[in-house]
Amino acid sequence: RALAGKRGLTAKDAPALNAPEALALPTSTPTMADLLHNGEIGPGKPLITGYNRQTGQPERRVLKDLKSVAVAGAQGSGKTASEAYLIGSAVLNYGVKAYVIDPHKHHPEGLHHLIEPLEQTGHVAVINPFDTPVLLDMLNRHLENRLNGSESSEQGILLVIDELARLAKMDCFDVLITFLERCTEETRKANMTFIGGSTKWNARHFKGRADIRGCMNSALVHRCKPSQAELLLEDPKDKKMMHDITQPGHAVLMTDCDTTKRVQIPFCTRQDMERIAAMIGTVTDTVPPITPRAARLADDIDVAVTTDGQDVTATSHPQPAATPNSNLGPSCEQKRKDLELSLRDVARKIGLTEKKKIATFATRLQRFEKNNGKLEPD
Repeated sequence: RALAGKRGLTAKDAPALNAPEALALPTSTPTMADLLHNGEIGPGKPLITGYNRQTGQPERRVLKDLKSVAVAGAQGSGKTASEAYLIGSAVLNYGVKAYVIDPHKHHPEGLHHLIEPLEQTGHVAVINPFDTPVLLDMLNRHLENRLNGSESSEQGILLVIDELARLAKMDCFDVLITFLERCTEETRKANMTFIGGSTKWNARHFKGRADIRGCMNSALVHRCKPSQAELLLEDPKDKKMMHDITQPGHAVLMTDCDTTKRVQIPFCTRQDMERIAAMIGTVTDTVPPITPRAARLADDIDVAVTTDGQDVTATSHPQPAATPNSNLGPSCEQKRKDLELSLRDVARKIGLTEKKKIATFATRLQRFEKNNGKLEPD
């Protein structure tokens, strides 16, 4: 109205307004299947962290340069598929050992469902969230050994945590932050990388630990409300770029080694993981299994279990858990493993506290071993 005046303007007389420049989207972004077929990703090659939506060119990054990656996005934004794509690419290109914590392990749309074929290669292990303290303890030992030179850092280690905000409710979250800070500072020496996914990235969902942003050198922000990713979108220019992120797989790529860009992540499926698994094959040097141990968790639960199955208060030097009975045959040993899984599953379903879970599990397990593989009626 200010431009036209009282009489207004007709369509013929109206001045042409300069519309914002549209993005030069590529005609079709290659999928992960296309990249595998064309040899764009493979052993010794850098990661393709997405295709630039303005130029259509791949954004290549070295895994060590990414250091730690925050993956954000609402449900249906392609966050889980992007995590699976990065895991598959890192395993194929760099041969890393990956430890994945997925609270939705048994959900058909979860991260584990996509990457499950990679477990048979020995490069990927999916960890129960309740075993996170044990995993962090093991990774801290690897970190110390690699920094002091007693362990080779030639093979990379990748830690992936899906739904990171949920892990913030556990007591081990502060230990994780300390571990990430050290990994960020010593990435090239230790050759350890972290990928954390969450639908919300604000201090309220991380126990007020806004310093977690300092541990994230890179970020892939998918479609979400800017308020849900306020820890990652600190620059006003980055927030403006989020207005164009509307489709699944679209993301804003932020790294400390390059400028912020809009990218399209190659679409990834379970079949792609099966193909990667076939390309790698089965290796003999597998990822060490993470098994729950009463002695290791005694400091966290304030309970240690003796060989007679009685609960005692843990001291500064917790008593070691009983070793499996060497007289048990293969069938009994399999029953023992099944019992281990069933006890933890039942404890999780009935909502026992973590202290009760481990104490109940350790007591039942040692009774089982003491009875030479005979299950109790209950």
